[in-house]
Amino acid sequence: MKNLKQTITKPILKVSILTMVVLVCFSSFLLNFVIKPKVDDLINSVLESKKTEIDIFFNTKIAELEKVSLMISQDKSINSNLEQLEQFKKLIDGYVSLGIIDNHGDILLTSGISFNVNNRDYYQTIKKSNDDVIISNLINSKETDEKIVVILLKMDNQRYLSCAINIDYIQQIIQTTNTFSFPVQIIDNNTQQIVLQTATENKHNVVYKTNLDSKKNWELKILVPSSFFNNQIIMMNVSIIIITIFMFLLLKYIIGYSIGKTIKPIETLSTIMDDNGTYNLANIKIDSDVKEVKNLVNSYNNMINEIEVLIKRIEAEEKSRKNSDYQALMEQIKPHFLYNTLETIQTMTLDYDDCKAEDAIGLLAKYFRLSLSGDSELITIKQELDMINYYILLQKLRYGDKLEINIDSNINLEQYYILRFSLQPIIENAICHGVNYVENSGLINISIIENNNQIIITISNECVSGDKVQIKNINQSLKSNDYLEKHGLFNVYQRHKLYFLNDPLNIELVNNQVIVRINLIKIDGENYEYFNLR
Repeated sequence: MKNLKQTITKPILKVSILTMVVLVCFSSFLLNFVIKPKVDDLINSVLESKKTEIDIFFNTKIAELEKVSLMISQDKSINSNLEQLEQFKKLIDGYVSLGIIDNHGDILLTSGISFNVNNRDYYQTIKKSNDDVIISNLINSKETDEKIVVILLKMDNQRYLSCAINIDYIQQIIQTTNTFSFPVQIIDNNTQQIVLQTATENKHNVVYKTNLDSKKNWELKILVPSSFFNNQIIMMNVSIIIITIFMFLLLKYIIGYSIGKTIKPIETLSTIMDDNGTYNLANIKIDSDVKEVKNLVNSYNNMINEIEVLIKRIEAEEKSRKNSDYQALMEQIKPHFLYNTLETIQTMTLDYDDCKAEDAIGLLAKYFRLSLSGDSELITIKQELDMINYYILLQKLRYGDKLEINIDSNINLEQYYILRFSLQPIIENAICHGVNYVENSGLINISIIENNNQIIITISNECVSGDKVQIKNINQSLKSNDYLEKHGLFNVYQRHKLYFLNDPLNIELVNNQVIVRINLIKIDGENYEYFNLR
């Protein structure tokens, strides 16, 4: 069952979740239709910028070669011209080598190395082409074995000016193409081979490409992983979710704080009424400006007052019923025992001498002096046992040595209290249903021990015709408040249960021994007044 706060915050949570879903959808739309096109434009701008930078690099080298070609004299030998080329190479960085190719395809470099380039693609291309300048693909240098690009420039007399350029600068250009470290490649369109690259190509890429103007068959590519856009969507959505959750918690706090004065009194009233299953019958005072809350508090206090009145009435009725039951028991015990004793005395006066009759009358007087003295229902255990002793002495006048009693106790019997006539009905049952049927001596054992906050009294006697089923039925009848005719156990059980509000008595059969166990609340001088007033 939802509480009041949950009832209020649930619609807020629904609205927040709906808002979060709308924001996530909106972020996806924004990324795909607004941000992604701008990213496309940005990457294309970077691509064009780097393309221009590479073209400028090649065009600058070509322009430098054109100026150098003007320094070469057609009337001088190749070796004489190479000296001027060597001086130029020393003045300007970026050239691996400079050389001149004659009409036979032989090249002589400034370093003195010579070889034939007839089988080279770039040489065959410029011979067949009408272009004055061509740029080779990536090749290995004959001098240093490093990756170079060769630029050939046509001159008169079927000669060509050759320069080898280090590609480190071009590699540096594509390496710094973007701050996201997207893979960048230069592809040869004729062979579809990679000329240069910054990273391994991913299978799932968005490709941005453009052709170089200076090197027509080279294509510059920027490969943007698809995960980049997905990650942006995820990051944006996560940010939106975090912001939404934060706003929800903030909103929940604000609402909770704003309506706290209204909800808190109701929660307080609910807690008091629930009180973990216990009953708090005190009036409550809750300050609130809400009319409905005031009405609830007033109704609760009125209900508590009525409950207190009902409880007092029930307690009074229960006490009156206990007194009635007690008086009924007293009336039941006294005449019954009195009649039996008088019949015994009558028999003795007929069959025996007057001394035994005198003893019987004296014991009866002492018994009634103890049993009828005082108005309190509580007496000490010693007083109860004294009555039992007189009762046993009176019964021995009838049963003789056949009846014996043994009392075993390790506590101070004068310190603790018991309900009057708690043991006598049980002893009477033991005699009537046990001792009366045994052939030899009938022994009744009474054991009294102390266990934590309880006094446990155990009464046992031999039973010739013990029936476990009958004992079980007696126990069930006691628990279910079924009246047991001719059993003083019922009165003892009911009196203790009404007085102490616990389950006081249990009866069982063990090896032809009927055992009655009474669990008493420990009543001493400290709590005597409390229990005596109940």
